Amino acid sequence: MNRLRSWAKSINPYATRSHTIRDFVPLQDGAERDAEHEGLTAQFAQRLLKKLLECVDGNQVKRAFSMARAIIEMDHELGDNKNELQVPQCVKDMANRLLAVERMLDIGIPSIAKQEKEKFELILRNEINKLEDLALRRLVIQMPERERILEIFQCVYNATMAFQFGVANSMQERAKMRHEAELKSLHPSEKVDPKNEECMGGTCGKIINTITEWAVESSSDSPRVFCLAGQAGSGKTTIVNSIAKCFETGGNTGRVTVLGGKFLCSRKFEETQQADRIIPTIAYQLAHKCQSYADALVVTGRLFDDGHDVATQLRKLLIGPWQLSEPTRRPERPFLVIIDALDELKGDGGLPFLRGLLAGIDEYDLRGLKFLVTSRSDELCESFASDPFFYRQELPIEEAKQDVELYLKARLKELNGRPELDELVKRAGGLFLYAATAVRYLTPPFNGSSALEEQIEKLVYLVSKSHEASTSNATLLIDSLYQHIMWYAFSGSKRKRNGSALTRRFCLYTLLCTAAPTSVTVAAALVPGGDDEAGMSVLSDLHAVLYTQDDQVFWYHASFRDFIFTQGRSNFRVDEENFAFSCNEPSHHKLLSESCFRVMKSGLRFNIGNIASSFESHSRHQTLAEQVDHNIDTTLRYSSCYWAHHLASAALNDTSDLCCSISEFLQLRVLFWIEAMNLLGLRDQCAPMLQRAREWVLKCGNSYSQLSDDLDEAAKFATFFAERLGHTGSVTSVTYSPDGTQILSGCDDQSMCLWDAGKGTQIRSFEGHTDAVNSVGFSTDGIGRIVSASTDGTVRVWDISNGIQLQEFETYYSEILSVSFSSDGTRIACPSDGKLVCIWNATTGARLHELEGHTGTINSVAFSPDGTRIGSGSDDKSVRVWNVYTGEQMRVLIGHTLEVTSVAFSTTGRIASGSRDNSLRVWDASTGVLLHVINAHLDWVTSIAFSSDGARIVSGSRDLSVRVWDMSMGLQVQQFVGHEGPITSVSFSCDGEHVVSGADDGAIRVWRIPALLPNQPSWQRAHADWIISSPGGKSLMWFPHKGHLETTFNTLLITARPVFRLDFDQSMLGDKWVRCYTP
Repeated sequence: MNRLRSWAKSINPYATRSHTIRDFVPLQDGAERDAEHEGLTAQFAQRLLKKLLECVDGNQVKRAFSMARAIIEMDHELGDNKNELQVPQCVKDMANRLLAVERMLDIGIPSIAKQEKEKFELILRNEINKLEDLALRRLVIQMPERERILEIFQCVYNATMAFQFGVANSMQERAKMRHEAELKSLHPSEKVDPKNEECMGGTCGKIINTITEWAVESSSDSPRVFCLAGQAGSGKTTIVNSIAKCFETGGNTGRVTVLGGKFLCSRKFEETQQADRIIPTIAYQLAHKCQSYADALVVTGRLFDDGHDVATQLRKLLIGPWQLSEPTRRPERPFLVIIDALDELKGDGGLPFLRGLLAGIDEYDLRGLKFLVTSRSDELCESFASDPFFYRQELPIEEAKQDVELYLKARLKELNGRPELDELVKRAGGLFLYAATAVRYLTPPFNGSSALEEQIEKLVYLVSKSHEASTSNATLLIDSLYQHIMWYAFSGSKRKRNGSALTRRFCLYTLLCTAAPTSVTVAAALVPGGDDEAGMSVLSDLHAVLYTQDDQVFWYHASFRDFIFTQGRSNFRVDEENFAFSCNEPSHHKLLSESCFRVMKSGLRFNIGNIASSFESHSRHQTLAEQVDHNIDTTLRYSSCYWAHHLASAALNDTSDLCCSISEFLQLRVLFWIEAMNLLGLRDQCAPMLQRAREWVLKCGNSYSQLSDDLDEAAKFATFFAERLGHTGSVTSVTYSPDGTQILSGCDDQSMCLWDAGKGTQIRSFEGHTDAVNSVGFSTDGIGRIVSASTDGTVRVWDISNGIQLQEFETYYSEILSVSFSSDGTRIACPSDGKLVCIWNATTGARLHELEGHTGTINSVAFSPDGTRIGSGSDDKSVRVWNVYTGEQMRVLIGHTLEVTSVAFSTTGRIASGSRDNSLRVWDASTGVLLHVINAHLDWVTSIAFSSDGARIVSGSRDLSVRVWDMSMGLQVQQFVGHEGPITSVSFSCDGEHVVSGADDGAIRVWRIPALLPNQPSWQRAHADWIISSPGGKSLMWFPHKGHLETTFNTLLITARPVFRLDFDQSMLGDKWVRCYTP
C-alpha cells in the first residue's frame, strides 16, 4: 500500500493535488461511502479491461497504446459527472506518457536508442499480458485486483519514463558524436610541445601578471591582440604555458576568461610549421569550449575544405561563426587564444597571418576573443605597433636576470655557494634558454655516488673553457654553451663512449635531419656503420639538448639545430684547438637518401604482407596489420615514407651513384614499394614522391633525361594504382547527380561512394550503415543532399559536401530495398514494414503517411518528376500509383506475371515497371492505360530508368546485359555487354548521352550512347576464362577471371579488381599468324 501511495505521489509532481491510493480504493469512514467508492472503482477497472479485450490488434505494444487512448476517451466521457468515478490523475498521466511514446515511435527514434526501445517493448508486452490475464478470468474486480492493476500501471509508467530519458540521453550522445565527427573534418593539428614546461614558481611573475590582467579585461578599449616579443630563448614559451594553465578551465560564474585554444608553431613537426594549420586547429579547440560557437561553426558547413589561404580560413572558420554565435554566447565569459612562436612558421608565414588577424578584428571587432601571440623581436611584431587593437610587450633579458639567478640556484642546490655557480649566473645574462640548458647539462642522466663529483667537474670545465666574453646577443650567448656541450660530448669527457666520433656525429646529424621525429634505432640504422649503442651514446652525451618521448627524439630548442647547421657557429676553437661540428645539410640529406635506398633494397619484397591471395580484400585478413608491423619494421617504414624528402634536399654534386640507386629502384623495387605503401595506407603519396624525385633528377643535367622519363612513367602508374578504387562487394545501386558530373553508388559491403563521373576518381565515402546499402539517390533541390536505404533498417540523409549524416529514419523493418527523394527535396519515400510505403518529412524526420494496399514486399518506390505522385512495385505483381499529399491510392496497374522489381516515372507522364517475368511495361500514369509490353531480357529485369526527355528507357537484367529502348516504338536501340554478374542498377546521365550500371561483379561501368554505332569488337569473353573470336568462337587468349575487361562502349570502369583493355585490330590471328615474323 505504501509503495503504491509513493508511486502515485511521484508520477505527477507538478499537479495541484498529490494522488494517493485513497483515490482508487474505498475510504474507511463510512460503509455507505465505501460501497459507492468501491463500486465506481470497480466499474472503471471493469470498463478498462473490457476495452482492452476489444482491441483486435495482434501486437501487444499497439494494444497498450490503444488502452491509453481508451483511458483518455473514458476521462472525456465522464467529464464533470460526479456520479461516476473520475479517472485518477496518475492513471491519466500514465496514459498520456504512453501516447507521447507512441508519437515518438511514429516520428522515429535514432538507431542508437534501439536497445532502449527493445527494453521498453519487452516490459510493455509483459504488463499487457498481465492485464489481459485479469480480464480473461472475468472476475469481479475486488480490492486485490485493483491493487494489481495499479501495480501494472506503475510499472508501465516507470518504463515510459525510463524509455523517454534513455532516448533523450541517446540522442544527446548521438549529437555529440555527430558534432565531433563534423569538427574532426577540420583536420586539427594534434601535435603539442612534448615537454610543455611552465615557469618555475616565483619567476616571471611581473610579465605573467601583466598578461593575466590584460586577458581578463573586458572593456572595449582593451587591445584584442597582445604580442609578447623577445629574443630566442628568453622564455616566451614557458610563460605562455603558464598562462594557458592559468586559464585552462575557468570558473562557472563571473567574468572569468577561459582558454579557447592554443597552437605552438614549431619546426619539430611539418604540420606545425604551416600557417594554414593554425585557424582550423584553433577553431576545433574553441568549439569544444564554446557550444554556441560550435553550433555556428557546423551551421556554416564545408568544414572539410582545406587548401584555403589564411585570410579565407579566418573568415570562414573564425570570424563568421563567432559573429553568428553572438546572440547565444555568454558575453561575460571571454576566451583566450594563444598562438606561440609565430616566427617558427615556414617562410614569412607569420607576417600575413598576423596581418589577416588584425584586419579581421579591425572590421568585425571579434568581441569576446583575445589573442596572445609570441614572436622574436623583429619586424613581425614591430610592423603593427601603431594598430589600436595590438599591444606589444618586449621581454628584455636584463629584467630576467633575477629570475634566472633564482632558477639556477633552485635547480642546482648542491652547487650553491660555489663561485663557479655565480659565474654561471653571470654568463646566462638573463637568458632562460641558457640557464635551462646549463641545468640539464650539469645534471647527469644517471644517478650514482659520482653524480655530484661529475656535476662539479662539468661546471668547472664550463666556466673555464667557454667563451669568457659576456654579451647581450642571445645567439652568441647560447652558442658558447652549445660549443662547450659539443666539445665535452665528443672530446672533453674522459668517459668511454660507444662508436667512432664520426659515426656518433652522423647519428646526431641524422636525428636533426629526419623528416619527422624518429627513434634512435632508426637514426642509427640510416648511418653507415651505425648501431643502437652509438645512437644511445649520442643521446646520453647530449641529453642537455636532446630528449626522447614515446621512443622519438626531439631537440629542446630549434636554436641547437640551427647551431649545428651553421658552419660559423658550430666550428670553433677551444684551448688553441680547432673543432668542426657543423653539418652540411644537403650532403647529409644525400647520405640519407642513399641509406633509404639501401634499406629498401634489402627490406622490400613481393607480398610483404604475406597475403594468401592478392585477389582478396585486405579487410578480410584479421592478422594483416600484425604481419605489416612485423615485416615492415620502423627503419623500412621510415625509408619508404621519406626517401623522396631527403632526395629533394640532397646536394647536386657527384650525383651518379645516387642516380644509379634510383634507376635500380625503378627496375623492380618500385612495385614492392607501392605495395608496402598501400599496406601502410599511404598509396596516395606514391605519385607525388616519384614526381618530387623526378624534379631533383632534372636538376642533375640532361644526361639523366631517360631516368626522368622513367620516374614520370612510374608516377603515372602509381597514380593509376592509387585511383584504382572500388567497392569490395556487389554494387547494389547507382545514380547520376542532377548535373551529370558525379555518380553515387551503394554496395552490400555497407559502403557508399561518390565518384567523379568523368575521371572515375573517388570524391568521398559515406560511413554509418551497419549492413548492405540497397538504394541511393540525389535530391534535386540544389541543397546538396543524398539519401540511402539499407538492410540495417534505416534510411539516412547525408550532406554531399562533407559526408556528414544529417538525418536518420528508422523504419522498424529489417530491410529497406528502395528510397526516393521528391523533386523539391521536402519528402522521402521508402518501403516500411514490408508492405507499406512510408512518406517522411525530409527535414524534420516526421512520418507523414503510410500507404497501405500492397499484399507483398515492396521492392521499388519512385516519385513522379512533379512530386505529386509515388509509384511502387511489389512482390504481389502490381504497380500502384499514390497521391503524395493525401496518401490516396490512385491506380493499381496489373499485368506482370511475376514480382515487380523496379518502377520509374518519365517527364512525359508515363510510369514503367520491370519484373522477374523478364518484361518491361510502360503505362500512362494518369489513366492506367498500358502503352508497351516489351519482352526485354532473357532473365529478370532488375532495374529501369528513363532519360530526362522521356524518349528512352534503360534496363538492366540478370542476363548480364544493359539495354536501351526507344519509347515511341518500344524497340531496342542499344545493348551493352561487359558485366560479369547480374546487373543490379542503371541510370541515365542528365544529357542522355551516358548510362551508368552497377552489378554483382562489384564494378560500375559508364557506357556512351553514340548516334552511329561503332564497329563491334572482334572478340568476346567466354565462360572458361578465354577470349574468343566473334564471330567464330575461336580461342584467342586466356584471361584471369578475377580481372575486368573494358569494352568498346565503356568510357569508364570503376572497380577494385584489375582492369584490362584488349585491341586485336593489329593482331595476326588464325592463318595470318605466319606474318608475325619476317626474316
